[in-house]
Amino acid sequence: MLVASDILNDPTTLQHLPSHIRVEISPKQGLETRRSFLQDAIDKSALFFVCHYPFPGFGNIAKEDLRWKWIPIAENL
Repeated sequence: MLVASDILNDPTTLQHLPSHIRVEISPKQGLETRRSFLQDAIDKSALFFVCHYPFPGFGNIAKEDLRWKWIPIAENL
């Protein structure tokens, strides 16, 4: 399992990965970090916990074409 604290803040930003929050000091480095983190998760088929995502915050990441997609796990697991 990978824990994504502030590296991911909203599932919709996966559709536009270069977006960033205002307090991010280096948006370019942040983008590189997000891409690397997400690709590593896909390569490892990792389960994610993302504290800023809707309850329960557990799921997986998939890549479709050039975009990333959040796949939440069922709430009753």
